[in-house]
Amino acid sequence: MIATPAAASPLRDKAFSLYLDLWRAFAALIVVIAHMRQDGFDLPITFAGKFAHEAVIVFFVLSGLVIAHSTFDNNRGWRDYLAARASRLYAVIVPAILLSVACAAIVSPPGWSSGTVKSAEWSAWDIVSSLLFLNRSWLNDADIPLNQPFWSLCYEAAYYTLFGIWVFTKGKLRIGLMLLGMMVAGPAILLLSPAWLAGVWLYRNIDKTTLPARPLIAILSIAAIAVIGFAGVPPALRGWFSGNFPMWYVLRDATNLITDLLIGFLFTLHLVAVRTLIPPVLMRFSSAIRFLAGGTFTLYMFHRPITELLSGAAFAKLHGPLMSLLVLALIVCFALMMSRTLERGFTRFLRKWIEMLLERSTAMRRPA
Repeated sequence: MIATPAAASPLRDKAFSLYLDLWRAFAALIVVIAHMRQDGFDLPITFAGKFAHEAVIVFFVLSGLVIAHSTFDNNRGWRDYLAARASRLYAVIVPAILLSVACAAIVSPPGWSSGTVKSAEWSAWDIVSSLLFLNRSWLNDADIPLNQPFWSLCYEAAYYTLFGIWVFTKGKLRIGLMLLGMMVAGPAILLLSPAWLAGVWLYRNIDKTTLPARPLIAILSIAAIAVIGFAGVPPALRGWFSGNFPMWYVLRDATNLITDLLIGFLFTLHLVAVRTLIPPVLMRFSSAIRFLAGGTFTLYMFHRPITELLSGAAFAKLHGPLMSLLVLALIVCFALMMSRTLERGFTRFLRKWIEMLLERSTAMRRPA
């Protein structure tokens, strides 16, 4: 069972699609810059540290919109959906795990001056749990060494799974699988799901929703997000809830739940308002924007092990303002170069392989 596509997917609009790519690239750079500053690099872009987590919420909204577009517009059934989502994730996740383990091996020996690195230890369960995207299910403590950004991929994988179950099943099977998936995911992942589902809602309703004073709303919604970040509202609320509700820690990466959902709503509102306001001049930079956006997944998953490694005292000369900018540029270039192999070639290879396995599995179950 699959729902029919929207009459006209908003992503078919080249200008709007390009605007979303611009946000993807911007959000990824915010995350990288924030982590570099945390790892001892003296980058002059100080505001990034206030918006690294918020940038992930932007990713969630964009992800929901893109996955809804891909699923409903292509309409090829659950096997194609599973192959597309799994190949997209594992083509980048597996190399990222290998990079993380390699960097952890370098910073682990006794005598290493580890800079801001907290722990490079890992176990077999860390790897298995990461490959199954279970690291943020309930109180599972597994994690990829030196790669803290991986938390959001565990949320994404859960949303992909639950969305796929809802779209491609029905009746008692849907209810049973949804309950099972929700039980595995746990409260933190489920409570942040409205931010991802906001993107699905956008796919269906962005062109059906009318707003007065669209330019003003487009500006005010982003301004409100900026105020929330600069005023330090998320950590203040998180501290208050943690102090008054001891079990709040169960939410882990979702302890900013209140402001996360508010930011998800504000960004969704911004996209509705800006839908028909994309300036034509943006199209002049389409090639550069799409090139940068095309490597954001690789950049997101590859940057932290590198910056953790380079945070050590042995690389202190790289931590000044000018050298930090150079390191940032090199990391971005490295990720863009790797993305051409991973997010294109390797993804296509994995997708064909997964489709072949699914086809063979289906053929084995068919009566002779």
